[in-house]
Amino acid sequence: MRKFQSEIYDCIDLYVSIGEDRNTVSGEFDFYSEKDRNDFIEGNYDGVTCDVKDKNGKDAVLVYFIDKESANISTIAHESFHAADFIMDSLGMVFNKNCENEHVAYLIGWVARCIERYIV
Repeated sequence: MRKFQSEIYDCIDLYVSIGEDRNTVSGEFDFYSEKDRNDFIEGNYDGVTCDVKDKNGKDAVLVYFIDKESANISTIAHESFHAADFIMDSLGMVFNKNCENEHVAYLIGWVARCIERYIV
């Protein structure tokens, strides 16, 4: 698992994990509910994104892929959107209805680049 910090949104961290044991990964975080933790551990998915808190109580987003093959462009795009959505929610940012959403595009791109750095 690797931790990433945004230079702009440094009050929330991004963690990326690929193929690691889900029980071990889940033990590194506090989930908002036991149901969220169980869904992470037992879910049947290629990738999943969770809003969590690290062990110091700091807001974090966890992006997990079951293996490198499932970290394909489609799943990376999908999970990057979810991660940006969680980050925006945590920071109180809004999605504009009039197409001025450069902040969203930036966040999605940043998350995707972090995932790419982890894979390579």
